[in-house]
Amino acid sequence: MSSTKAPFPPVRRVVTGHTSAGKSTVIADTIELARPWGDPESIPRVHDLHYTEGSPAVIDAEITKGEWVDEIKLHPELVSGMGSTFRCWDMPPGDVTPMHRTVTLDYAVVFKGTVILELEDGERVTLTEGVTQLIYVHLSQAHGPYLLTRLLYILRSIYLYLL
Repeated sequence: MSSTKAPFPPVRRVVTGHTSAGKSTVIADTIELARPWGDPESIPRVHDLHYTEGSPAVIDAEITKGEWVDEIKLHPELVSGMGSTFRCWDMPPGDVTPMHRTVTLDYAVVFKGTVILELEDGERVTLTEGVTQLIYVHLSQAHGPYLLTRLLYILRSIYLYLL
């Protein structure tokens, strides 16, 4: 695990479910620390929050299987092949991702800070807080006076749309 301390605040993750009587209840309330992406010695920046193995998602495992299964703990660092992944991504100022093509349908929201999105042809688009993006081939660069740029991603398998 990384020896570098995350410079960003952790994320509180609250999961609700059902009692055997069918009433809603909190089944998990945890602080999710960031983990590195790629190089284990890099700055911890990724918060894996939720993962579903398929679609439609199982939303009542605590009743049908007798216990809630925290799928994100079973599938760290993976993007679901047939379901979805919900992830928080932190970027320090000036941080740049490499140009890459996603193998998922990525919905992103700039939660805090500013990101410059650059496309293959060099076109640059500035994304500010509250702006959503649907992205494929791109690089991202944190920009502005913020100490933190935080993005929220929902990653959907493209295989669902190819069937």
